Amino acid sequence: MSLLGLETAFIGKAGKDLLGKIYKENLKSSNVITKIFFDRDLPTGIVIALTECEGERSFLVFRGANDKLTPEEIKSSKRLIENSKYLYVCGYSLISSDQENAILKAVDIAKHHKVKVVFDPGAYNLIQSKPQLFQHLLASSDVFCPNLEEAVTITNTKTVEAAVERLRESTTLTAIKLGEKGSILICGKETIKAPAFRVKPVDTTGAGDAFIAAIIYGLTQSLPLNLAARLANWYAAQLITSYGARSYPPKNNILSFLRSLKNK
Repeated sequence: MSLLGLETAFIGKAGKDLLGKIYKENLKSSNVITKIFFDRDLPTGIVIALTECEGERSFLVFRGANDKLTPEEIKSSKRLIENSKYLYVCGYSLISSDQENAILKAVDIAKHHKVKVVFDPGAYNLIQSKPQLFQHLLASSDVFCPNLEEAVTITNTKTVEAAVERLRESTTLTAIKLGEKGSILICGKETIKAPAFRVKPVDTTGAGDAFIAAIIYGLTQSLPLNLAARLANWYAAQLITSYGARSYPPKNNILSFLRSLKNK
């Protein structure tokens, strides 16, 4: 989001160690306002991404201090949330009870101050493990961003068409990530199917995050939904052509594509 030109902030927790320090400095160097709490006992969380030949990936995860973000720390970050247009939360932050309560507190603060909530469920098995919690967050969200597996799981359906019809009943804007098949945006009776950009995938790590960042950008800029979907598909496609979760296109390429959209 910061690369797209939005003022962006991050609230999280890391270990009081070298990786935690690097983490904070890296975010600051990307013009992200940071509110990182440091745990004296647990080290900074680590994810190792294993990439296959076709670009798909799997993760080895050590969550570390990441799981220990507390509601009290969220309360002390209240002003950051209050002054935002959107609050983004992810299902991966709901694994531990401490962080789950912190996320729910953040959502409560956002709803109280009319900040829109963007919810990415993270993985279909997380939905299965805590169905009531995920239904609550779906109902609390203003923008819901699942992939196809997550969409059919949370709606208890079997096909994308059935999931779309079920999600249409909500007032939430839904953006379904379909990978190489593009995306579907649902807002009331309006359904937009946006094709993917054809690229050779090298590493799909972070594609969903790039997609959601671009959707939020499109909403803040009042782009028509078809253009927001096109931007999101393009942004995610550019990311997967190189290794690494932050292999974003150069700033000039981003600005050029944004200009082309706004001229349409």
